[in-house]
Amino acid sequence: MTRTLQKMLLATLLVAGSSVIAGEPVNEAMLQRVASRMNKSLPQMESDNTRLDKITVGPGLTWTYNFTLVGLDDSHGTRKVIEANAPSIISKFCSLPATKIFLENNIITHMQYTDHAGKLVSDVLLDRAKCS
Repeated sequence: MTRTLQKMLLATLLVAGSSVIAGEPVNEAMLQRVASRMNKSLPQMESDNTRLDKITVGPGLTWTYNFTLVGLDDSHGTRKVIEANAPSIISKFCSLPATKIFLENNIITHMQYTDHAGKLVSDVLLDRAKCS
């Protein structure tokens, strides 16, 4: 998980945390509002080959980071690289203090990677079960 994504996740959780502190329940509508705010600063390059295009929500308590692998497709072995790094991504996600609200509220998080043509290359699932 890159520093930019960590910062975005922290900012997202701060906004979500503020909503919870104000008494608003964590639900799909609340996540939609938070994602809408975050999407105003996207797309954003995460690395030379990875662009975070948008955050989508739903159905229910599902939060998805949508990445494009710029100039790459699976012929580069990209799927294998992402899958090999998935345990590290999951470990970082589970250990970040900022993810607490996601885990406590059973928000299912995906990191979806598509190639430059929009074809799904990989989907890393991050949820409470992966953190135990």
